[in-house]
Amino acid sequence: MKNIIKISIIIQLLFFNSIYAQISTNEEPYTFINPKSTNIPTIEMPPLDVAQLLKEDENDTIGFARFGFEHVVALNATNSGVWTTLENGDRLWQLRIHCPDAHSINLLYDGFWLPEGGKYFVYSEDKQQSIGAFTSFNNKGESKNPKGFATALIYADKIILEYYEPSIVRGKAVISISGVIHGYKDIGGVFKSVHGFNTSGACQVNINCFSGVDWQREKRAVARVFNKGSYFSGFLVNNTSLDYTPYFLTAAHCLSAGEDVTLNTDLDQYIFYWNYESPSCDPSRILPEPTHLTTVGATLISNTDYYRNWSPRHTDFALLRLKEDPKDHPNVQPYYLGWDRSGKIEQAGGVVIHHPKGDVKKIAHTTIPYSYPAEPIYWWVEYVKKNGGFGVAEVGSSGSPLINKDHRAIGHLSEGNIGDFCNNNQPEMAEDYFGKFSSSWTGVNDDPRRRLSDWLDPKGLNIVTLNGLDCPKSLDLFIQDTPNDMGNEPNEDSPCFHESEDIWVRNQNDGIANQIHQNAEYSPNQPVYVYVRVRNKSMKPSTGEEKLHLHWSKAGPYWDWPGPWEGDMTVNGCLLGGLVATQPLPVILPGEEAIIAFEWHAPNPHEYENVTDIREPWH
Repeated sequence: MKNIIKISIIIQLLFFNSIYAQISTNEEPYTFINPKSTNIPTIEMPPLDVAQLLKEDENDTIGFARFGFEHVVALNATNSGVWTTLENGDRLWQLRIHCPDAHSINLLYDGFWLPEGGKYFVYSEDKQQSIGAFTSFNNKGESKNPKGFATALIYADKIILEYYEPSIVRGKAVISISGVIHGYKDIGGVFKSVHGFNTSGACQVNINCFSGVDWQREKRAVARVFNKGSYFSGFLVNNTSLDYTPYFLTAAHCLSAGEDVTLNTDLDQYIFYWNYESPSCDPSRILPEPTHLTTVGATLISNTDYYRNWSPRHTDFALLRLKEDPKDHPNVQPYYLGWDRSGKIEQAGGVVIHHPKGDVKKIAHTTIPYSYPAEPIYWWVEYVKKNGGFGVAEVGSSGSPLINKDHRAIGHLSEGNIGDFCNNNQPEMAEDYFGKFSSSWTGVNDDPRRRLSDWLDPKGLNIVTLNGLDCPKSLDLFIQDTPNDMGNEPNEDSPCFHESEDIWVRNQNDGIANQIHQNAEYSPNQPVYVYVRVRNKSMKPSTGEEKLHLHWSKAGPYWDWPGPWEGDMTVNGCLLGGLVATQPLPVILPGEEAIIAFEWHAPNPHEYENVTDIREPWH
């Protein structure tokens, strides 16, 4: 006999403004509150031949955009700047850096380590822009072996560095600046003249236009990336452990020469810009630049050997693990994009979410992807108009995801036709090539550093598709309907909700050890046991005050909630559903789960044999 029990679950929950926000304390520098009349020394960078740099950029065929020139320096708190001793014995270090005619300045550090209590700031000379305080939270190494770091752009030609040092940690900080990025192209601020904010092609469609309505979760996976003086795109990607590991996929050609899993894996100076998007659909509307929400640093986990040993068998990918986790940023809610490694031809077009020319986040719709005949490891696509507009990839779009109709990544942008197809209204001419996720999955040899599978399937499930994973800031408890269910609503991947792998029935009280559903054997005196696994997908623990309600329903035409589930519907005197029981949930930590057991005396199936619309009394 078969008694398949359909169960519904409800969770009840009872319970200085800077626009430049790296992970920091986001406070004002010491001298903003306590002005000091200090003669701050200035380091002058040499002027640039901007015309020559722009000419070099015109010949760029790789596909990532350069906006700044790196001045190689060796500046630190010992050989540069000035120290001031405060009345209480604490000290203040300050240094001014001037890049003539620069649109922006940002700094690279080959060593950065701060002791407890130390606070470091970078701000414009006019004090209108400030980032910090950076503290010991931002340390990546040890005091004797500090790692690199980077601070984001300040739109000015003069910046001031300021470090506040408590007397108890005197002389322990390491602030070693190796590079000054002189922004010779404008990518934001009050200028809109060359590249960056509001300066991608006129055809580009903002992610918050109608074309992006169905892609609001996926957009949170995509970030703009700065690597020294260049920028490109990339995206967070989910893995089968569902543990929010900050894996970030982009194109290998966006790495600097010498950055490879066999050579140098420390990408300490990479800056990742999150939520860099316009709230408006109209790209011509004058708006302030979006807030800079950034994280710094990554480790190179796996990549194509693009510069030294590239061949048509190699897709162009680089998998990073971020060192500063975006979920730790108070103003960022990351999304980890799902994937499809089947390599099958899609029957519908997809979308590309990207940062063309380093601009705010855009969306482009594509044709059905086809395998590129000469190099079948790549998807080949053209672009199509959607809702009256269209977008195309431009320099800076490299590394962005190709996402299919099921909202899963199937490729990553590698190369394409570089031309002014956007402004010339020729989307069909902008042909681009995306490395197939399926090809990057397996790589070309048995080295896990040259493929994705070992990292994105750490549990060895060998599944072909995986849904995306959201990262709620508020408490979010859920029960999986299928292995691909990540708790998103509505869930379109689970047509049979009563076959949840997180809900199982046992004839004995052994369901903690035996998590396999049994066909219940009805007995008027013997209960069955229902087990429900509840997962915490958020980044905060539950309180222990939440409650789980278990309901049942007979199979038939009344499954919609609330219908019979609340226990107030009968046919011929027979209940069609009702509440089994309510139980409190224990405290469930982020990323963890709890299994709740219910004892249930199921209704007698023989009573339903002649009830209208109950075709299967045992169901």
